[in-house]
Amino acid sequence: MGVSGLTKLLNHHGNILEDFKFSESKLVVDGSNLFHSLYFKSRLDQKHGGDYDDFEDQVCKFFKALRDCGIKPYVIIDGGSDHTDKKFKTLKNRAESKIKNAKALTESNNLERDVLPALVKYVFKQVLSSLNVPFTQCICEADQGIALLARNWKCPVLSDDSDFYIFDIVEGCLPISHFQWQETSVSQRYIKCKRYTTVLPDWTLLLLMKGKLPSRIVNVLLHKRVMQSAQVENHALVSGNTTSQFIRQVLYGLLLLGSSPVKEHDRKGKNLRTDGRKADPSSQKVSEVKEYDREGTELTYRMVKAILPSAAQHLQLDTLDKAPHSVRLEVLETLRVSQSTLNGIPPHLELPVAVTYYWLRHAHPQPDRPLLQALLLGLVYGEFCRERKCQGSAANDSSPFCVSGFIVEAEGPVLERLRELTQNPVGADLNLGVAYAYSQWQCCLREGLNLNQLLCFPLTEPQCAWLYRGTLVHQLVDQLRRGG
Repeated sequence: MGVSGLTKLLNHHGNILEDFKFSESKLVVDGSNLFHSLYFKSRLDQKHGGDYDDFEDQVCKFFKALRDCGIKPYVIIDGGSDHTDKKFKTLKNRAESKIKNAKALTESNNLERDVLPALVKYVFKQVLSSLNVPFTQCICEADQGIALLARNWKCPVLSDDSDFYIFDIVEGCLPISHFQWQETSVSQRYIKCKRYTTVLPDWTLLLLMKGKLPSRIVNVLLHKRVMQSAQVENHALVSGNTTSQFIRQVLYGLLLLGSSPVKEHDRKGKNLRTDGRKADPSSQKVSEVKEYDREGTELTYRMVKAILPSAAQHLQLDTLDKAPHSVRLEVLETLRVSQSTLNGIPPHLELPVAVTYYWLRHAHPQPDRPLLQALLLGLVYGEFCRERKCQGSAANDSSPFCVSGFIVEAEGPVLERLRELTQNPVGADLNLGVAYAYSQWQCCLREGLNLNQLLCFPLTEPQCAWLYRGTLVHQLVDQLRRGG
């Protein structure tokens, strides 16, 4: 039936569909989609009830082109509506549209009305039988059967129905509108086409839906494009996102370089490419992501190269969730902080501390001591708040909870002073240097969280609500610089 607007979107963004030379393979064909396409794209008569002999000729030519290229089709044709009848409204709307199209054809010579002559489906099935092309007609809609067969046979689907863009079909979907079957020749034993594949493995899908993976990985895989978010910072300097670029490059590497379907060895151990020819061992796959970000106050972009660190050289995206914990942890040391450095840190604070180490080494300008002290005091304050809230909730889940009261009572004058700062209004004048430094830290934390999620949490994910309180740390920097 199709997803409204999806086909138009995919055609508009050409980088989503990859160029593909198709041959020597099984192919599951959406029969209903095909006979509509063959009739309308051939510009055969609609106004006078159809020229079926010309249509038969087109069907024969199509399947001959497949046979010449070593393609073995299996055609599945739609049946009736499914038992839920959930698409009846759509079918009804289409029927009403066809009535209007048929009426318009009686009044003009416009051939773009797409009114299918009455016997086209019958002719199509009879031609398939005469050509010995295997086919079946489903009892209900064919989409599920087509997708299931393509998965089992590990072959693509031929269809313009955008429903197949959201099915989990490993070899993807070949849109009929890009299937150049008329261009085959004696010297060209393949069909030029375009292919859409989802490179999201099964293990990522549920995590994405649960919000346990960053949604931007979909943009990286489909579009090789990322739109960076804007923050309040010093716009006279480069974007704060620049500081965390290396972490993103590793994330891009895991997505794009670690997901290559290249066959590394044949049965004799020789390096092969997917087309069967020997691979050049010195060649390396290079991939870049287009990152949109600000330059001053203008939106611009630059190409950022994906990087695969040595610890990740043998990782594949399809099986990343099954990689040993030690390997995934080693990849996370992209933050340039070893596990030994984090000894003694509570597990849920290891990632924020590692990110802070990274920030100190990569931030520009270099953060001064008050910036670091204020950030760490903010972490301590948040940690006490988190612990006391957990204790208070455990003691009485139904009671109203007041953070400030018990912190003052339990933790003494230092935390009371911090609490007072959280209640004082921040001055109207923003210190752009402080805002810029902490913008860089937050960008580093966000990318660290994204990388940790993609690596299936080798470090415990922290509760972000307790890690940073901007109104507190900005005032702390001011107090510390005054000697407070």
